[in-house]
Amino acid sequence: MRIFLYVLLCLSLASCGADSEPEESTAAVSEEPAPPLRLTDYTYADSTALRSGGPYFTFELQTLRAIDGPAALRDTVNTVVDEKILGYQPGPIVPFDTALIRHLATAFADYRNQPVDEGLLEESEVPYTQEEIHRVEEVYRNDRLLVLSHLVYVYTGGAHGMTRTDLLPFRVNPARQLTYDDLFRPGADAPLSDLLTRLAHREMPERVYVDTVPVTSNLAPLPGGMRFLYDPYAIGPYASGNIALDVPYDSLRPWLTEEALALIP
Repeated sequence: MRIFLYVLLCLSLASCGADSEPEESTAAVSEEPAPPLRLTDYTYADSTALRSGGPYFTFELQTLRAIDGPAALRDTVNTVVDEKILGYQPGPIVPFDTALIRHLATAFADYRNQPVDEGLLEESEVPYTQEEIHRVEEVYRNDRLLVLSHLVYVYTGGAHGMTRTDLLPFRVNPARQLTYDDLFRPGADAPLSDLLTRLAHREMPERVYVDTVPVTSNLAPLPGGMRFLYDPYAIGPYASGNIALDVPYDSLRPWLTEEALALIP
């Protein structure tokens, strides 16, 4: 009898186990959020001589490298900055260090192998002195926007070198560089030029020598308004330096795109 009851109990338990479905865990699977984008300093300097003792071609770089953060944003920022410094995109296979050294090797070789007027060189090293400086800085950042600036100064002899500063605005998600057409509707050029002209003549008449300020695509959305940046000689003399015109968003709203309205600080 005991054996019969024992067998019956085992069969009952086996039947219950076969019919029951395994319970699914209701615990939520937590995913680690991507770390925020970080910008780390990167510096490099080198030089070469045309003749023993000079003149020289000197190169200086102070830039930012994007690390961590979403891969799409990191790659977009580094690609745009690399092209500003090197003049081309080295691509994901070639490290920036390697691309920079190759770029300078070519530039230095061209400098040393250039035709030289020995008489002119004996009189002065200035015509054969060369300098190139790059500076990349963070201008503004929030959870939707990242704005960098790239300054390049080039001296190739003469009274002074030439400076250009580019604003580099990026949308964080989806990651991409923002352009004029992303921010302004078609047909905005004429009213924008009118706004910029009135602003420049009111705020800095002594620095501007043009009657009409043209619209520039060198721009970025910042907390104080949309910044339009002009290099020396663009709308004023060299002594005026870079001229930044910040137009309040209230004046721009009729011509801003839906994307711009969603992104502006």
